[in-house]
Amino acid sequence: TVKVNEFHSVMNLWVKKNYSEARKYAEYVLESNIGETFNGQAYFVCGCSYFYDSYNDSLNYLEKSYDIYRSLGRETAAKDVNERMQLLNCYWNKSLNNDLFIVPNLLSSLNKGEDISKDMESKKEAIDKPFYNLLKGLNEKNKDVLFLSAIQFLKKGDSFNASYPKRELYSLGFNPEVLEELLMMHVD
Repeated sequence: TVKVNEFHSVMNLWVKKNYSEARKYAEYVLESNIGETFNGQAYFVCGCSYFYDSYNDSLNYLEKSYDIYRSLGRETAAKDVNERMQLLNCYWNKSLNNDLFIVPNLLSSLNKGEDISKDMESKKEAIDKPFYNLLKGLNEKNKDVLFLSAIQFLKKGDSFNASYPKRELYSLGFNPEVLEELLMMHVD
């Protein structure tokens, strides 16, 4: 049942955006104490589930996940967690501690009020298209491009990251109910 709980934690986080359910299933995985690999994933899910609500809780869980993956020699997984921590720092307007990641560094520059147009163009091929449009929409305060970013994330099945442009659209005055309806039309 650990694999089932792990599956439910991931589905609730990335697809259903039910963060409390994601945490609940991740906690079941942690309670089973089946192994560090499972714990690393469960801590990652918990960390991401707090991403938009609590900087400290999110960072705490992500750091645990990162430490586990590093201790297991799973450098690719550790790098992914580290990048998520950098995105977290950008979202909460905290300082970055790593220059390796393109998107978090561009987000950080945006948070400082810098125009990132030239940097984005020079790194366009290295940036995943939904993230590129998120950056472009944020840089230009362009609702259409932010909307496109949300659609692109959702088409990839990534409702978690789609929350970023959606939250920005809300802050720019986009009606949440209308936005949800429009996004459902584009993803189905």
